[in-house]
Amino acid sequence: MTLGEVLLGLLAALVAGVTTAVALHLVKSLRQAAYPLLVASQAIPIVVLAPLFVLAFDYGIGPKVAIVALICFFPITVNVLDGLRSVDPELRKLMRSLGASRLTTLRKVELPTSLPYFFSGLRVAATVSVIGAVFGEWAGADEGLGRLVLLANNQLETPRVYAGVVLLAAMAVLLFGLVVLAERLAAPARRTGRASA
Repeated sequence: MTLGEVLLGLLAALVAGVTTAVALHLVKSLRQAAYPLLVASQAIPIVVLAPLFVLAFDYGIGPKVAIVALICFFPITVNVLDGLRSVDPELRKLMRSLGASRLTTLRKVELPTSLPYFFSGLRVAATVSVIGAVFGEWAGADEGLGRLVLLANNQLETPRVYAGVVLLAAMAVLLFGLVVLAERLAAPARRTGRASA
């Protein structure tokens, strides 16, 4: 159950984060208006938001996925936006001189350049996504590892608490490893460049 919440929340954050980063990159006025709100979204403790999400979305899987997505959204969005903005201005000028449209420049130059930044944000998001699922389950759930740890803690069943924590940590490490593997498959040139350096 917890792994399902983590994967769905991570997927939602991935889609929303990349889409938001591209929109903020393409529309300067939107970036100036929305970037402070993006930062402010991380200033609110998730412990405060988790019960509100449960009230808003009921006790199903929805609030847990929303909490995971909210936690993972920020690192993905900020890293992809930084990657899109890191493109050498001379390269953009070259694309314009070749008659490339704004979308062609985005697709052929800016998105490939932002790939390492994307994976950097995704590594962080994959690791903290488990925390979001646990907070969501603590706020209100009938099952899941977070719920198991909370109940075992209240019943002073220390071995069960440790077992739950170890499983949650293993889940975070596994997700991190899968992102690293995906990065190696998606950007092999970066890996060989790092090895030759």
